[in-house]
Amino acid sequence: MWDKTERGCAEKLRKVLYERSDGTYLEPSKLLFKDWIMKWFVTYGELRWESPRIRVNNLMAVERHLIPDFGNIPIQKIQTHAVQGPSNQMVDKEFCLGTIQISIGILRSSL
Repeated sequence: MWDKTERGCAEKLRKVLYERSDGTYLEPSKLLFKDWIMKWFVTYGELRWESPRIRVNNLMAVERHLIPDFGNIPIQKIQTHAVQGPSNQMVDKEFCLGTIQISIGILRSSL
């Protein structure tokens, strides 16, 4: 861990230790969002959605909206400002509110 101050280093270390204990820690890597989201969908997403119809709708949201917008971005680089642009574009293109909510919900759950 590196930071300008000892306090900053300690804070980063606490965050990593918490994320490891919580199961949300990602090793620094160049894993792309498109690879992560499909792994997440099969491993976790399908367990969350019992209805086949919901699984199909959510997979379509992943393939049609999330992968084209975020697919080639390393997973650790996806931050709020990176999400806001595509979300605004969906609104500008007058996508159905349900489609926007599903896409953002999946994105939020997967990260």
